[in-house]
Amino acid sequence: MDMEYSQQFILNFSPLQFNLMACCAASDEPKEQTPIYQIPFTDRGNPEPSKIQRIVEDIVKACKGLGTDEKKLISVTGECTGIERDAVSELYTKTYNKTLHGLFKSELSGKFEKMFLAMYTTRYVFWAEQIKEAVKGAGTDEKKLIDLLVSTGSEYAEVDRVFTQLYKKCIYETLSSECGNSCWGKLMKAWITNKRVAGNAQTIAEKLHKAAKGAGTDEKTFIELLTTTDQQTYQQVDQEFSRAYKKELRQVIKAEFSGKAEYAFLAVHDYLIEPARFVASMLKQAVKGCGTNDDKLIYTTALHAQNFAGTVQQAYESMGLGNLKKDLKSDLTGKQESPHYVVAAVSVFYFSNIFLLQFLQLKQLLFNVV
Repeated sequence: MDMEYSQQFILNFSPLQFNLMACCAASDEPKEQTPIYQIPFTDRGNPEPSKIQRIVEDIVKACKGLGTDEKKLISVTGECTGIERDAVSELYTKTYNKTLHGLFKSELSGKFEKMFLAMYTTRYVFWAEQIKEAVKGAGTDEKKLIDLLVSTGSEYAEVDRVFTQLYKKCIYETLSSECGNSCWGKLMKAWITNKRVAGNAQTIAEKLHKAAKGAGTDEKTFIELLTTTDQQTYQQVDQEFSRAYKKELRQVIKAEFSGKAEYAFLAVHDYLIEPARFVASMLKQAVKGCGTNDDKLIYTTALHAQNFAGTVQQAYESMGLGNLKKDLKSDLTGKQESPHYVVAAVSVFYFSNIFLLQFLQLKQLLFNVV
């Protein structure tokens, strides 16, 4: 893929692109605990049939002949919202008696293929598939599993419902068989099952300090408090801990745990302080080091860009991670011919565009973020 195609991907993709199916918290979760920027926009209206028909025809034309017209695929995909892409997939299957995924698998390859498959998969289905992918095979991808579970938040019930329908086994059962008696596994199981409620910030801060004091860490206390404290209270706990003990709670967690446990506890901490912080951390992990973690970049973008595009840059900088836009852009340098150039380009677009234009229903960027 050349530079022209990648730039067009960035310019043409609509901020409305992610499918925003109705999402709700588990029935026993207080409604007011759901952060406003995590509530998906569900009032999208019905896709226009003539537009869906045209896009299906354009996709078929783009995939005809000896070579795939990637430029055309990028262009028509950029016109679609998530619901429209679902409608495109449905109409394609109805018309040709085969799936759009099958077409993309035969015409595309590498990370470019993977990105398009993600784009044309219903969000909760994609989430469930990624969880399954994290646990399949000989070894579990623990960090990916942690990413996917922690970030479910109030959407866990719906993700679990879809996962169970697809794989005839709930997420908790799957997790239990994969994580054994590990500390990170216990935290994840508690995270997806415990109800988070309000509490006394000073008391909780004292308990956390006591749990970290001395020769050994009281893991049970950390797990209990981090998975039963609601977001508003935990933010107060974080402030109270810093005031009372002259140290950051995040740094204490980092010092007390190691390996996968450290990653999991920091993930929960960041998510409770502000979900956008955890998304920012996921993006940093994806681009740091010698090579880009394209898989992480794809699932982070596909699952969370819609809800966090307006807050993730600020969170990224406030955590001392650097400049998100600059980090993503630097990862593109000299990689125009690589499939993950497009993957990163899409992330630059979504996570660097502070102005969410969905309310205006605009189909084009007003400025070039790259």
